[in-house]
Amino acid sequence: MIGQRLRQLRLARGMTLQALAIKMGGVVTKQALSKYEHDKAQPSPLVLSRLGSALGVKAAYLCAEPSINVTIVAYSRGPRLSGRDPSRIEALVQEALEHRVLLQELGGQHDGVQLPINRLHVDSAEDAEAAAEQVRETWGLGTDPICDLTATLEDRLLCVLEASTSEDFEGLSAVARDDEGNIKAAAIVTRSDTAGERQRLNLAHELGHLALAIPEHVNEEKAAFRFGGAFLAPRN
Repeated sequence: MIGQRLRQLRLARGMTLQALAIKMGGVVTKQALSKYEHDKAQPSPLVLSRLGSALGVKAAYLCAEPSINVTIVAYSRGPRLSGRDPSRIEALVQEALEHRVLLQELGGQHDGVQLPINRLHVDSAEDAEAAAEQVRETWGLGTDPICDLTATLEDRLLCVLEASTSEDFEGLSAVARDDEGNIKAAAIVTRSDTAGERQRLNLAHELGHLALAIPEHVNEEKAAFRFGGAFLAPRN
């Protein structure tokens, strides 16, 4: 069954069924592709090969079951973000995290990310600042400005991605787990055309969503922004 994988790859590349059919040279119709995605039909070996070429993957990858389960932790977006953008971004994250986990395993890294995912408990937005300083201390960053935030996050095995999308998308954070529930990787996504200073705040803000355990009585967005601000510029 290739339906889930086919849909994920197509959406990650921002393609409609019609666009994919055209890129395949018309060997199948968009109706046939829809049947493949819903597992109502299976492609022939020739069509499977053409699908792989059109999507930029090996045909065998289309037949492989996803190796991880991805959970969206937070989604910072405006009310007008609609259409295919949310599905495309989530599919992009799924694919990127699968590749990240594979690379980590090939490199002998099996410990997941170097971040306590949703384990830093806060009872107020002010507590988020202390949590940010705790992460800085754990990572040995001191209190100086961070010269390259993306590299700092990547060094701690966080996958940083940029998505070309509408202005109503600010950022997203996600976690990948194996079938036993163990955290294998995590991702932070921001919009690619965001100004540098806002980009840094968005990255730190999504890091807060990943690290903090926020009770219902605390405003999650405010806590994540307090974390992000303190992570970039500690009080001292």
